[in-house]
Amino acid sequence: MDNRLTVELTWQDVDVHDFTRALDAELSLVREVMEAMDIKSSGVRWIISTMRAGSAFVVASPLLVGDDIEMSDLDRAIAVSAEGFRALEYSSERPPYFSDKALDECRTIASIKSPTDTGITRLTFGGRGVEPTRHVAANVDEIVTGKFRSIGSIEGVLNGVVSAKLGYRLTIRDRIRNKDVQCMIPKEMRKEALDAFERCVIVRGILWSRKDGSPQQIEARTIQVIPANEELPTIADVRGILRGMQMADGE
Repeated sequence: MDNRLTVELTWQDVDVHDFTRALDAELSLVREVMEAMDIKSSGVRWIISTMRAGSAFVVASPLLVGDDIEMSDLDRAIAVSAEGFRALEYSSERPPYFSDKALDECRTIASIKSPTDTGITRLTFGGRGVEPTRHVAANVDEIVTGKFRSIGSIEGVLNGVVSAKLGYRLTIRDRIRNKDVQCMIPKEMRKEALDAFERCVIVRGILWSRKDGSPQQIEARTIQVIPANEELPTIADVRGILRGMQMADGE
C-alpha cells in the first residue's frame, strides 16, 4: 500500500516558506491523527524520497523506528487523515480523530495558494489526493469558533484575569471538561473577579459554544464563589438545626 505523503504547488515562483509550511502542516496533521488513534507518532521518521523542480514537488516516505508500531497502523492513520480532510470540503462536522491542532493544520494547508490565483495546491495522503479550497478554512472556523449563543454557566477554577479593551478576560478551567474557557467580564466586576482568583466559581451569562456543545467563551453577568470544603459547616455545626420543626402535613 502507498503510504507516502506528497505536496505539489503548481504555480511559478513558489515561496519557500509556503512550500515548507505545506509539508510541515501535512506531516503534523498525520501525527495528530496518529496520537488521537493511540498510535505513537514518535515511531515514524519521515524521509524526503523525491524532490522535483518546475512545480514545487516533494515526496515524504515513512521509516519505522519503533517496535510498538506496525505499518498497518500508519496506513490506517493516513487513510483517516485523507478522509477527514476531504470531508472538510463539504461539511462543518468535526472528522473522527481530528483535534483542534489537526484542524488548525488543515486551515494552514487551505491558506497556501498562489498570490496571483494561478496553479493549485495538491497533496496526497497515501495516494489519496486532495486539492483544498477556501471551503476547508470556512468549515474549520465553524467547528473551532463558537457560534451557538445561549444563556448558561461555567463551573470551575478561576485561573487568570487579563485586562482587555472593553473589560477583563478571565480564564476558567471547566470542571466538567477540564479545559480552559475564556470569560469576558465588565469593568465593574473587576474586584469580584480578583477576589475570586484561584477559587472555584460559577460564572453565569451569555455562553458561546461549539457545534459539539463544548463551551468556548462566556460573557459574565454574575460570579458566584463556591466555598471550599473547609469553609462549609461541619456536621457538629448543623446538628439539631431542625429540632422542633414540623413537616407541612403536621407530622
